[in-house]
Amino acid sequence: MSSTPKKLIFAEKARCKLQKGVEKFTDAIALDFGPKGKKGRAKKIDLKDPHMKMGVLMAKETARRIKERSGGGVATGMILLRSLVKEGLKKIASGVNPERLKQEVEKGVQKLLCTMDHLSMPVQESTSIERIAMNLCQDKEVAHLISKAFEWVGKSGVITVEESEGSTSDVEMVKGVQLGFGYLSPYFCTNSEKMVFEGKKVALLITDRKILAIQEILPLLQAVSYRETSLLIIAKEIDKDILSTLILSKLHNSVKVVAIEVPSLDNQAKGLLEEIATLTGASIVCKKKGMRLKDAGIEVLGQIERLKIDKHSTMIIDNRSRKKDEKERVDKWKVAIIHVGALTKSEMHQKKQTVEKSLNTLYAVQEKGFVPGGGIAFLRACQMVDPTTLFPDEKMGFEVVFKACMAPFRQLVENCGKDSSIYLEEVLPQEKSVGFNVLTERVEDLVKSSIIDPTKTVKNALTLATSTAGMIFLSEVLIADTTEKEEKSR
Repeated sequence: MSSTPKKLIFAEKARCKLQKGVEKFTDAIALDFGPKGKKGRAKKIDLKDPHMKMGVLMAKETARRIKERSGGGVATGMILLRSLVKEGLKKIASGVNPERLKQEVEKGVQKLLCTMDHLSMPVQESTSIERIAMNLCQDKEVAHLISKAFEWVGKSGVITVEESEGSTSDVEMVKGVQLGFGYLSPYFCTNSEKMVFEGKKVALLITDRKILAIQEILPLLQAVSYRETSLLIIAKEIDKDILSTLILSKLHNSVKVVAIEVPSLDNQAKGLLEEIATLTGASIVCKKKGMRLKDAGIEVLGQIERLKIDKHSTMIIDNRSRKKDEKERVDKWKVAIIHVGALTKSEMHQKKQTVEKSLNTLYAVQEKGFVPGGGIAFLRACQMVDPTTLFPDEKMGFEVVFKACMAPFRQLVENCGKDSSIYLEEVLPQEKSVGFNVLTERVEDLVKSSIIDPTKTVKNALTLATSTAGMIFLSEVLIADTTEKEEKSR
C-alpha cells in the first residue's frame, strides 16, 4: 500500500473538479467539430490538479468507448457530455438529489432513443451511398469508388483501404474473407512499420486440434521451407513452446510462418473454417474424422493468393476460377480493396484516413439507418416527446437532456462564426429534416443535401455520454496523492 499522503475532496467540490476536467478535454475537441472547425488548434492537455485529471480521464475513456462502438461520433459525444454535466450540476447545486437526477436523466434519454428510431431512415440504393460518400469525403472520384465497393460486397462482404503505388485511386474486387482475430505474436510481422504480416502464394494449414508438440507439424514445416513459401497455421490452440519455436524459425528465416488461433470452435466457427478450406483448397485436419497432424502430408495444405494479418484481423484473398459447386459456396465471400493514391505521402495518409472514416460512417448507416445530421436529430427527438405526459421529476431530468441536445447544433453554428441562438430559433419550427448546413451556411433540408448521421453513432454517443455524466453526478469523494508543493506548505 502506498505511503504517500492523500488529499480528499467531497461532494460539490469533487463534482466541480471532474466537470472542469471534462470541459478542458471537450473544449479542445469542440474547436475541430464540423467542416468549419478550427483544425489543428486542439492543444495537449497538461493539468497539474490531480482531481481535474480524473475528469479528463473519464472523458477520454468515454471517447474511446464511443469510437470503439461506432467508429465515429466522438466530438458529438463529448459535447453532449460537457453539457449534461454542466446542466446536471446546476440542478444538484439547487438541491436536487444526485441519485434521483441520474435516474430521471436516464429516463429522458431512453425516451429520446425511442423517438430517434422513428426519425431513422434506411439506405436503399447505391446512388444514395455515392451521394453520402461524396458529402463525407468531398471527392467525387473516391465517392464513386466507395459506391462501387459497397455495390460489389453487399451487406456480408468486406471493404479494406490500402495505399496505392501511384497517384491514382482505384477499387479492386476479389473473393476473400476477413477473420476477426489476428496474429499470435508481432514477431511474425513482415512489415514492422505497419505491424502487419503480408504474403502472396501462402500455404495454409487448418486444424481443429491443439498443436502440442513441434514434431506434429515438423514434416509440413520442412516441406514449406523446401518450396520457399510462407505458411499460415490456423489452429484451435498452439502450445507456448511451439509458438516460441515458430517465432525463432521466422526470425532466422528458416521458415516463413505466421500463426493464429480460433477463439472458439462453435458451429459458426467450424462453418467458417470449412468455407476458408473451400476458398483455398485446403483440407481441415479434423479430430472428428480421426485425422492426426503427424500423419498429414502436404496434400492437406491450401494456398492463399494474398494474405494480410494485423493484431486484430486476418484478410484472406483468393480469386481463382472454380468449379460450379465450389463457386456457389464462396460467392458470398466478397472483398473490395480501395487503393488510395495521391501525389505526396502526407496527402495519401490524410486521404486514406478520410476514406476509412467515410467507410466507418457508411457501415453504421447500412446497419441501423440514418438521421438528419448537423446535430438536428437530437433536437427533433426532443420535440417528439410530449412534455405534458411527464411527471414533475421527469420534467426536471428532461430539461437537462433537452439543453444538452442543443449543444452539438450550437457548437456547429458557432464554429462557423454565427450566433447559434438566432439559427436555433429559425430551425426549431421547421420540418424534421430541416437544419443548418455548415457547408452552405444556410437553413435547408439536410437529408436532401446528404447531411446525415448514422443512427447507431448518434444513439451510442448519447448513451455513453449519459452513462459518464451519471457517474459524475454520484461522485461524493475524490482521492489523490498530495503533491510535493502541498506537502511542504503544511
